[in-house]
Amino acid sequence: MTTRLEAPRPASTPNRAWVTLLFAGLVCGCSADSSPPVYPVEGKALFRGKPAVSAQVFLHAVDGKTPGNARPTGFVGEDGVFRLSSFRAFDGAPPGSYRLSVVWLSDAVKEGGENTGPDRLKGRYRDASKNPWTVTVGPGTNTIETLELR
Repeated sequence: MTTRLEAPRPASTPNRAWVTLLFAGLVCGCSADSSPPVYPVEGKALFRGKPAVSAQVFLHAVDGKTPGNARPTGFVGEDGVFRLSSFRAFDGAPPGSYRLSVVWLSDAVKEGGENTGPDRLKGRYRDASKNPWTVTVGPGTNTIETLELR
């Protein structure tokens, strides 16, 4: 007498469909839809009247609590304009009150294609608590006054 070994049968199609839908729901539930609302934020940064190209601008929540752990930041472009990003490119920042900091790393030293040289601003604007700039982000496009860097 010969004993045949049978492979376990795969789960029925309805069970697979249920598991797939459940997984998709979990993934979608953890996506950008759960991020707090953000509003566009833009401004201009100049150094001695000229665009501070590649300087990085950061927002720091005044109360230390940024919704969704957002880190609003942006780089200054060739025209001196920066647009902040929190969760996606140029999406802006969650509503709230912020202080600003600016770092402008020298391109004299590059690592992996990114500037890693010393701060051209010598750390003058690195500490947001010591800077004069504040911004309140709310519904609509938010424009930060021109940052005159020295």
